[in-house]
Amino acid sequence: LNWSLYSGVSVLAGWIIITLIVFTSKRPLVIISGLMITTLSALFIIDILSAGQEWFLPAALPITVAVFMAVVIVMIIYKYVNLKGLNVIASGFIVLSGLLIIIEMVLDNYLKTNIDLRWSLIAAVSILPVALLLFFYYYRLKKGKRLDSYFHV
Repeated sequence: LNWSLYSGVSVLAGWIIITLIVFTSKRPLVIISGLMITTLSALFIIDILSAGQEWFLPAALPITVAVFMAVVIVMIIYKYVNLKGLNVIASGFIVLSGLLIIIEMVLDNYLKTNIDLRWSLIAAVSILPVALLLFFYYYRLKKGKRLDSYFHV
């Protein structure tokens, strides 16, 4: 019967998330803050329900806040900076690179108490050329050049 508490928390969180999306679809700030509060609350309750090692404050809270901050940064870039099309995707990739590094730092600090960046640097370095390529294509296409002239098709 102990497992039903986990599923109950998850179903309630899912219901709140769907309700937020349906009733506040025109206000993204309300949606993002409501999603973050709901997610953090569900993770906190699951941490309380699971006996043993506490993981909410050292791991779940910073990672969840970092993910939502990354989403807010991409939304700000899209709305207030004059970036459209491939630029938004490239900016999202750059933000994702930073988010991966933050996630590894938090997890290393929680699991090993020392920070040793490995997989996140490889992923970030792999994502950055794709972002630069998207920026390049966007600005080349903006100047009126066609892509087939680059690829000799």
